[in-house]
Amino acid sequence: MSSPAPPLPVRVKAGYGSAELGLTGIEVVIQIVLLKLYTEVVGLNANLAGLTLAGAVVWDAVVDPVVGAISDRTRTTRQGKRRPFIAFGTPALSLAFLLLLSPPVLASQLGKAVFLFVAYALVNTTIALATVPHSALAGELSGDPVERTELFAWRFMFSNLGLVSAAVILAVVDPDADPGARMAYSPVALALGAVAVATAVVTLWATRGRDVPSMEPPASLGVLARGLLSVLRTRPFLPLFAAFVIASIGRTVNASVALFY
Repeated sequence: MSSPAPPLPVRVKAGYGSAELGLTGIEVVIQIVLLKLYTEVVGLNANLAGLTLAGAVVWDAVVDPVVGAISDRTRTTRQGKRRPFIAFGTPALSLAFLLLLSPPVLASQLGKAVFLFVAYALVNTTIALATVPHSALAGELSGDPVERTELFAWRFMFSNLGLVSAAVILAVVDPDADPGARMAYSPVALALGAVAVATAVVTLWATRGRDVPSMEPPASLGVLARGLLSVLRTRPFLPLFAAFVIASIGRTVNASVALFY
């Protein structure tokens, strides 16, 4: 009988969660400033902006499970099956985030909408490359349910710190000091992109050698679909799911329109 694995050091748990600081900071800034930037500064029609953002969010819903399935099936790298995605996805996200918050001068409404969709879809793709494997990495670090709970608690703590860091950077840079400037948010993107890369490096350093791929074959898409359907048929789960959806809608609407007030 094999002996139980030793408990994870605090530095590993804290290091694992640290990447969430930069990732959450980027997500918060996008939720708060994107609609205002593209409607009031870029000059995109509000209805067209809403449709464009909705299309990019639908793209995000498609990309997330695809990235998860690919990382689940990764077996060949010596760096593990989750960490390489974080190492590539976070710098790519920082560049895509800078592109999204640095819109060029475009004359037509169609050109503005296309740029917004492409840039936002690129951000959603790269953020999926970083966040989905990062979330799944907790399962590679420990099989102990208590330790996994602690790992997610560290993630949640750094997520809150990311929200605070986004608010601080927005206050320090103060893009509204020049509300008509297209590049007013570029320094915000540069600062949060640097934070995201730095915190991802901490996570990669703290978890090195611990991202050991499981030898069990990944579940097929059919098995995953049946599992999802069985969850949706679980009656106690449905009120919680509905509450989460309603809360997410309210939070997103509030964040998107806050600056207009």
